[in-house]
Amino acid sequence: MSSCKKEGCTDSTALNYDADAEEDDGSCEYPEEIEGCTDSTATNYNALATIDDGSCTYPVASNPCGAGVEFCMSFGGTTKSGGAEVTDLTGRYRVYWTTGTGNDYEQVELDIYGSAVGTYTISNSGANGTADFEYYHATNGVEEGASGTLEVTTWDPTGVGLTGTVTVTTDNGTEVTSGNFYEAK
Repeated sequence: MSSCKKEGCTDSTALNYDADAEEDDGSCEYPEEIEGCTDSTATNYNALATIDDGSCTYPVASNPCGAGVEFCMSFGGTTKSGGAEVTDLTGRYRVYWTTGTGNDYEQVELDIYGSAVGTYTISNSGANGTADFEYYHATNGVEEGASGTLEVTTWDPTGVGLTGTVTVTTDNGTEVTSGNFYEAK
């Protein structure tokens, strides 16, 4: 007695899958495995690759602040830039920039309540996943971040440093744009 069931390939992952087949006849054919870079963010991504071979390459980040400068921002339309350092303050990391002396003394403190790549909300709450922004000028006083975001794209405080961006509106209404910290450590 013969079976009345339609035979064919019943594996939906096969190239010759037959949706009408009720009984597998062993004829399934599978795609050839191709080695290459399977990360779509890499510069040499291969959409046909099925096995990652470790060959992925990535674009080299350029310093938006200019050679040798670790911090830059537009503070109410005025560009501020220079060296920065990162300090581990147990529970938060601080990116600190300072310049000048006397009445021309200025500083920025970016406190990051976390320890990973990601986006942090400016909130001055000190809660995990948030960040604080403080700008201080010897003559004009302090402006605190009231809203905005800080994004860390490279987190390696003891190696290449911290890289990221910050956009803030202060409690005095000053807008901080084009805020960058690059490989600060």
